[in-house]
Amino acid sequence: MSTEVSKKDKVKIQALIQESSPVFVMGRGGSGTRLMSSMVQELGFFFGNKINASQDSIDWKAAIVGLAMKQGAQVNIPSGAGGDVKKSLLLAAEKSLSRKFGPKILLDSIPPWGFKIPHLVLVFPLVAEVFPNSRFVHLVRHPVPSSVSKSKRKADKTSRGNGGQGLTLLPNAMEYAKGEKIGKEAVMTKGDLKGIPAWKLNAYSWNHQVDRAHEYGTQFLKDRYLEVLYEDACDRPQIQMNRLTSFLDLPEREMKTEIKLSPSSAYDKNDTNKAVWEVCKETAKKFGYTY
Repeated sequence: MSTEVSKKDKVKIQALIQESSPVFVMGRGGSGTRLMSSMVQELGFFFGNKINASQDSIDWKAAIVGLAMKQGAQVNIPSGAGGDVKKSLLLAAEKSLSRKFGPKILLDSIPPWGFKIPHLVLVFPLVAEVFPNSRFVHLVRHPVPSSVSKSKRKADKTSRGNGGQGLTLLPNAMEYAKGEKIGKEAVMTKGDLKGIPAWKLNAYSWNHQVDRAHEYGTQFLKDRYLEVLYEDACDRPQIQMNRLTSFLDLPEREMKTEIKLSPSSAYDKNDTNKAVWEVCKETAKKFGYTY
């Protein structure tokens, strides 16, 4: 599809995109957001020209991850989407949609669209400000299997102590949980994380991201924000599909997305799992989770 477009039409398309009603799927990495992404796409929403195995919208990866790194995961800022943020998000949307549909279609009407990037949970207040008619679906999973099962392989990207994302994002998460002392003036180095196990870093990250997103979504976005529990989506998928269609003002329909994921809500009550629960319990209880 041709993406050639005049500067005047580009400005008009971006204005139409900004006033459209996209749907964004988010959740901490490893929480099972690919299931919710598949469900929303099943409803006819375009999520990008390239979708990976996790159902992430690759068209949006650079813009959203870059924004998260720049903001340092200050999740609950009610406003602050400056000109640069607005410009980068509208440009990403215009490029993605133009590549699929072409300018002629977009100038007539904007098709249903959205995206799924787990990092969105860190900066979605800014995205909500740029797209005032947008809606957000936040998938949440019990912190114990989220934190411990991930650590059997490696920490989530946002809680790895050996990379740029973790070193940028963990200071706020650890301070939020009143955890280990962080580097001087919140500038973290690999040495500050030495000896802290992956499961604990995952727990700090889960607690910070999920709680701050919940607080902002329920207080400021209200009917533009829907929370879905991963366990409910696996155990009662049609009920969650009905909640989703109601949230999006669409008629109910039979769900066709195949459930290949396990709720994985069972876990041993060992010392590691108990320690994860201690970090996350106040946030987890808000979703009805128990230990």
